[in-house]
Amino acid sequence: MESIRHFLSLGEALECKENYERGVRYYAKNFFLEDGTPKYYNNKIYPIDIHSPAEAIYFFSGEGEKYQDLTEKIINWMLENMWDKNGYFYFRKTRCLTNKISYMRWSQAWGLRALTEYYFNNNNESRRISQ
Repeated sequence: MESIRHFLSLGEALECKENYERGVRYYAKNFFLEDGTPKYYNNKIYPIDIHSPAEAIYFFSGEGEKYQDLTEKIINWMLENMWDKNGYFYFRKTRCLTNKISYMRWSQAWGLRALTEYYFNNNNESRRISQ
């Protein structure tokens, strides 16, 4: 969906806009619990690895104010459930245990990418600097 959004932002593939918006709504409605818990599949919660909340934060941050509440719920969930007080993101949660190994390429890179994108899209000063 990110690729389609990019083409739409360039004025291309406008015939896909309605289907794109339908896909975004489906993603928002079916892949998250009310508290922001990301589901691994539309009908299955576990396992939850850092990619699920991180990709959602990255994606919905680019969708604007319409998905702000959902994005913030996902961020809060990720920080409460996938962040260690020692300063790193966990890799994966299952129903019974959490893999707390700090993988630089997987856990840390994806978690920080998500938070950076959220910050960039929600901070007026960073928008002014980039333009």
